[in-house]
Amino acid sequence: MTEPRVSPKAKTVSPEPLELAETLVAALEAVDARAALTEADDAGSPEATAWSAGAQDPYEDLGPIGAGAMGSVTAVRDRRLGRVAAMKQMHDAHATPAAARRFLIEALVTGNLEHPGVPAVYERGVRAGKAYYTMRKVSGRTLGDAIRALGSLRERLSLVPAIVNAAHTLGYAHERGVVHR
Repeated sequence: MTEPRVSPKAKTVSPEPLELAETLVAALEAVDARAALTEADDAGSPEATAWSAGAQDPYEDLGPIGAGAMGSVTAVRDRRLGRVAAMKQMHDAHATPAAARRFLIEALVTGNLEHPGVPAVYERGVRAGKAYYTMRKVSGRTLGDAIRALGSLRERLSLVPAIVNAAHTLGYAHERGVVHR
């Protein structure tokens, strides 16, 4: 067995490719098992009924943060821990079993990337029939907004360190076989 590679930029140890593949296969099997339970008996799936069976939803909706083609992100307050988080949830139009499976794998993969530039994933599952995951809420402005707010080239050059940090984060993910689309 070879020694794990150490990224000089991230100063972390990357997992062996076989170990990562085994983790993903186990996750796929677990998601498939939950999907089979849900299809066989929707009422029998603890994840699907945790908040739809009359129990109080542990998340208080604080309003939208943004949306993309496949889902939306909402600020939520986790009533159990008293913290604000971001919740990513699939749009209804894309909520097929296959898409939900890919979505929950996205949460698993993201949750296994431990880097300061990757928001920590807190939880994943099914809420009111929709796949979701919660993660650390990141505040601030987008790079596009920052560029538009700065007039001169000299001012815009002040953004280079943020761009370099983003590139290091993507490099960290790529070293682990994760490609952000």
